[in-house]
This record gives sequence, C-alpha cells and structure tokens, in this order.
Amino acid sequence: MVRAFLLPFCCAWLLAPLSSVAAEDQGRPNGDGPPPWHIIGQDEQATSSRCIGRPETPLCAVETLLACFERARPDLCRMVDDDTEQYAAVFNAPPDPTKYLAYRIVVERSAAATSDTEIVIDQQEMTSGQSIGAVTGTSSAFMLRRQSDGRWKVVGWGDPEN
Repeated sequence: MVRAFLLPFCCAWLLAPLSSVAAEDQGRPNGDGPPPWHIIGQDEQATSSRCIGRPETPLCAVETLLACFERARPDLCRMVDDDTEQYAAVFNAPPDPTKYLAYRIVVERSAAATSDTEIVIDQQEMTSGQSIGAVTGTSSAFMLRRQSDGRWKVVGWGDPEN
C-alpha cells in the first residue's frame, strides 16, 4: 500500500465527519475563480511559503512535507511525519535544481470536536521557466493532527479518493 502510493508521489513530488471549509479564498475576490497557485522551489527565495520548517498551522506542516521531497531534505520530513523511514529510498538522488512544485489548496476541512484537519491539494511538478497551466498533475489529501506542543503533524496522506 505505501509502495503503491509512494512511487507516484515521489515521481510527482509531493503531497470522522469533518465540516468543510472551501479552499481558503486567498487572493480571490469574493471566492470567484480557481484557488491561486503556490510554489515550493529549491530554496526560500524560490518559494511562496514563509513557514516551511515551522509546522505551526496545518498548511505549514503540509508545505514542510512538500518541501522535504522537493528539496530532498529528510530533516523536514522528520519535523512533520513520525513515519519517515518509509521515505529512505526517495533521497538517494539529489534534487533537480531546474524543478519546482506548484500546488493549490482545493479543500481544507477541520473537525470541530477534535484537533484533526484534512487538506486536499492539486500539485504539479514544473520546470524552471514553465508556466503553470491547467491541472495536469495529481491531487493529494493530507490528514493532520495538532500535537500537545501546538505543532502539527501529518498522520496520513494519499489519494483523496481513498
């Protein structure tokens, strides 16, 4: 099961009843149009997130995990996922400096009675200079849980259909 998902995720560079909160209306007047794209590049200057490595929110934990794969930095994985040994084979090769990850938040759902959150994203691996177009990548769902110290951890991720 993990292998079946891990291989496509690595190639793509990823990513109880819950009340739904539509894809945060970041940068969308009146929530119209598709959600905006965000970028995770090889370094902080080529990245739209300013919280990678600081999993203080569910989205920051997801961005930290995505940056772990994009930058081939297992230390970032360990910050947000307790089951990081499953990723050992992913980091055999160095990251491709011409690639970046474009992603957008499709849905964020939080359970009112618990500290669990689900974030679903669309993602696509891009080459430097390539424009972000229609979604041609994959979608991933991340389950997150708030820890007693206030940080967020990824407790599961995979295909949103499963």
